[in-house]
Amino acid sequence: MGLLLRAVGPTLAQAPYLVPGPLPDPILTLRRAQADGSFTAVAINDDWHNSALSTAAELRETATRIGAFALNEGSADAALLVDLEPGIYTATVSGGGAADIAKQGVIIVEAYAVEKNGAGSRLINRSTRGFVSKDDSTMIAGLVVSGTAARTYLLRLVGDTLADFGVSSPVDDPLMTLFRDGQAVRINDDWDHPPIHQAMLREKMAELGAFELIDRQESAMLLTLAPGAYTVRVAGFDQNSEGVGLIEFYEVPE
Repeated sequence: MGLLLRAVGPTLAQAPYLVPGPLPDPILTLRRAQADGSFTAVAINDDWHNSALSTAAELRETATRIGAFALNEGSADAALLVDLEPGIYTATVSGGGAADIAKQGVIIVEAYAVEKNGAGSRLINRSTRGFVSKDDSTMIAGLVVSGTAARTYLLRLVGDTLADFGVSSPVDDPLMTLFRDGQAVRINDDWDHPPIHQAMLREKMAELGAFELIDRQESAMLLTLAPGAYTVRVAGFDQNSEGVGLIEFYEVPE
């Protein structure tokens, strides 16, 4: 499967986006899970126009073909165009430069499934771990449903369960809101509410290989989405809550 990965920082500061405080020099690293549970780096990029795996022209053409916005020429944004075997991968973003201020800022991490012949392939599960805040720096996830037919997804926002995986300071009682075209279409606070959905969600999580949620105050939705672009905004139910959260998208097989 082909995959286009991008870590966009500097381009966000330019029109028409004008995002304040972007990460000035993102470095994108792709790792693959090994049998012993460790992860091995398989690709890394600092500046998208200087890649050992693909040319700037190939990256521009692929982005145009799949509908991704253009990166500024010569910018310090990062991108990888890779062919991957089936498996579990994780992409991490760090900041370049020696100064601490250069290692912080707003970033968009994107993953597009692509084929060399132009046809799209599928990513079954996508997840992002980040900091859930009460202000504009909070984590926001996006999903594009392509094609002409609706697809069913399991969406989860994980907080306290992350402590079982060694994650410190998970967000308590996270709240998940799904938007389309700027309008909220679904909100969930506690995944077991209403109670009638508990058994259905437990069954679907097990079927998809999702780990069990230990905290009823975490969020989950099972819903069918028409083609289009969606965003998920995450927050603590208590507006002063902050901490680490994990947002997950699982595509449910037809």
